[in-house]
Amino acid sequence: MSRRNGDALPAEDVEPASAAECLDDLSGAAGCLDDLSGPARHLVEIGAVLGESFAVADVAAVQGHMAGGLVEAVHEAVDAGVLIPTPTALRFGHGGIRQAAYEAVPAPLLLALHRQIGELRIEQGEWEAAAYHLTQGVDSGDRVAAAGLERVAHEIRTSAPEWASELALRSLALTDSDDDDRFARAATAVMNLVTAGRVGEADYLAHCALASHGLTAWPAARLRLALAELSLFSCRYEAAVETIHRVVSDPEVPAPLRASAELCLVWARLAVDDRAGAATQVAEILSGGAGRDQILPPALAALGLLTWRDGLAADALALLRSAVQRGNRQPDAAGGPFGRLCLAWMLTAVGDLEEATQVIDVARDEISARSETLWSPEPAIAAARVHLAAGRLDDAVAHARGGIDVAAAVGASSFVSCARTVLADVALMRGELSEAAAHLESGRQSMAWPPWSMSTQRMVGARLTEAEDGPEKVLAGAVDLYDDVAVDARILLDDPAGAPWLVRTALAAGDRERAGRVAAQAERLAALNGSIPAVVAASHHARGLCAADPELLLKAGATHRTIGALVAAWEDAGASLLDAGDKSAGKAQLERAVVAYEQLGAERDAARVRSRLRTIGVRWRHGRRAERPVSGWESLTDTERAVAEHVAEGLTNAQVAERMFLSRHTVDFNLRQIFRKLGIRSRVALARVYLEGHPGTDAKNHASV
Repeated sequence: MSRRNGDALPAEDVEPASAAECLDDLSGAAGCLDDLSGPARHLVEIGAVLGESFAVADVAAVQGHMAGGLVEAVHEAVDAGVLIPTPTALRFGHGGIRQAAYEAVPAPLLLALHRQIGELRIEQGEWEAAAYHLTQGVDSGDRVAAAGLERVAHEIRTSAPEWASELALRSLALTDSDDDDRFARAATAVMNLVTAGRVGEADYLAHCALASHGLTAWPAARLRLALAELSLFSCRYEAAVETIHRVVSDPEVPAPLRASAELCLVWARLAVDDRAGAATQVAEILSGGAGRDQILPPALAALGLLTWRDGLAADALALLRSAVQRGNRQPDAAGGPFGRLCLAWMLTAVGDLEEATQVIDVARDEISARSETLWSPEPAIAAARVHLAAGRLDDAVAHARGGIDVAAAVGASSFVSCARTVLADVALMRGELSEAAAHLESGRQSMAWPPWSMSTQRMVGARLTEAEDGPEKVLAGAVDLYDDVAVDARILLDDPAGAPWLVRTALAAGDRERAGRVAAQAERLAALNGSIPAVVAASHHARGLCAADPELLLKAGATHRTIGALVAAWEDAGASLLDAGDKSAGKAQLERAVVAYEQLGAERDAARVRSRLRTIGVRWRHGRRAERPVSGWESLTDTERAVAEHVAEGLTNAQVAERMFLSRHTVDFNLRQIFRKLGIRSRVALARVYLEGHPGTDAKNHASV
């Protein structure tokens, strides 16, 4: 934003004057003003308060006159060289003249002029200039100015959140304790603090305001809604339910605010796994009513989550796409990026990784444009899941860690669990069991809320138990996981490799009955979702294991959409073919699997397949795969390449972090890795390396310093 016609603190806008200039001090400038008539001097003094340059119409508005009444005064000031006309405004001929004119205005009048100009700028929608003038012309108890600052804070909340939060706090500080508007301003300040990422301050202010005497229904509802959302994003789910229920049940709350509270209640009920309560609330919202149009898109998204939980994956995806499309047609729709992020979660689960990435990118842009601060960690974490599903483990780790850093910065701990689960999954694949256990333990301290269900964390935890203590221990300690498969389809839908793993583990523990139940549930889901290849592949895979059917396992290997499930199908098919006596075909599938595992960096899985190959006389040399180089451009991960490109374009680390929606810490780490792998020590050298590898790139757009 730019200030209108040069509105600014005079001392900041004064041009430096040399001793040789004719107006080399304030006394000379003041002499110029003394020669003006009263009307011309008034014009100049009001103009000095307006800014370095100003519109004649604005002076007329301040004086309450028509612009035509200023003709003589304008001509006089211009003829005297005090003002210089431009095509759209007047500007001061010398900074010293403006400073002298500004200082000549008596202090009480100066305050009044700043406040009047601030109100004028509000009418004109010039929020930055309005904020400047109002902060120059207010005193404690000035209700009009305090209201103006609150208005400006509301208008610039998304475009300049940090400044908006300061203005909102200034407005609140100017409000007397007996002013009826103090609680409404407290609510505005809480909202602005949240947007600025100052969550701790927002939480404290909301609690203080709610504990104060004289609180009325409208601001109380706003404060409780803000507090419930803070509780929701910081894993205090029961507190969120209790707080928001008070808003929904209050008949005095206006319809638009009640609607926002109803949506928050849906989220809170989903978070505590109150499926029936969430379904009832969603049905009520979808039935229509005053204020509910704005929350229909996220309500449809919530219905999609409930439908996914029931095993109707195709219907759930359709509902999520409908929610996103409706939200696109409703710019004022509530819920932020909730619908898109739910859709991205499901698309990742069914292996539609390209579309998932596109949805995440749009959600990231939406979060940035609307300053949805509490949602800001999620795009990086959602991208981490995509990278994991695609087998890009280094990139999955970088994005998960970046999401954790952002979550810590904005106080949104509800996202940490999913990120920790990604890190635990990668560590488990690499055979780093103690690290996987540490990530899972840390993730359990910050329970996730939808669409980030705990099913994936439960599966990774069970896999860690199997790795540490064997399949029998899983069956002894995770019986509820097997039992819940029949009532919560998320366990199998969220992880395409979940059903095959549960079957494989139960068979290894000698529990064919539980293995059969999981396979039957996978087949039921496939029957309900025949249009989704990932669900069908999981069914073939699970049944193929139960029936020791190589053909079904090969069919699963041809249908799976995520790399982990795909390679597991090759491994299982190879083992099944060997058991069936087809050594040649079995060996080919196992070799295919070990190459893929080694390329992924899944050392624990690769070691298991190498052991199986040794039983048939194949001595597979560790590292036989074509590994990623340890140096040079080809050694960079996808994330490192993206960081390198942005840095080569001349972006700072902070700008790269904002562009890629990573934390500054993560970008710093990646840049150190890039320098090490490329054998360079400066950004200039990086730009040179990048340009040498991309000869068609315009060098003018890349770093030169």
